[in-house]
Amino acid sequence: MYLGEFKDRLVKDWSGSLFSLSSIQKVHYRAKEYLHRLVKSDGVKRIAWGWYWIPASYKDAWEFLARDKSFKVVIKQTAASIWNYDFIHRDVFRLAVNDQSYKRAFGSFCKKYGLEF
Repeated sequence: MYLGEFKDRLVKDWSGSLFSLSSIQKVHYRAKEYLHRLVKSDGVKRIAWGWYWIPASYKDAWEFLARDKSFKVVIKQTAASIWNYDFIHRDVFRLAVNDQSYKRAFGSFCKKYGLEF
């Protein structure tokens, strides 16, 4: 599999999403070498240790979350008011993930590209 075919396969499967080296090694056994070459040629961005991203444009952070293929849960915080028996709605959202490695990669991705969570 040549570098162009490998990149086409990545774009088809993972465009706009964070992906790990371990998930890509199932595609090809030389994936680590190919990813290194694609990072050098600006076809793929290295986000964190073992995590990569194929650049795509987004309107906002919510569109990124919708297109990203990793499992995550978005939680909106509300608070109960004792005095008037009502909920106080806040614009505070939390993101819960199972994979700690993805959490670190997502955090560095947000810092690097200006997304707030």
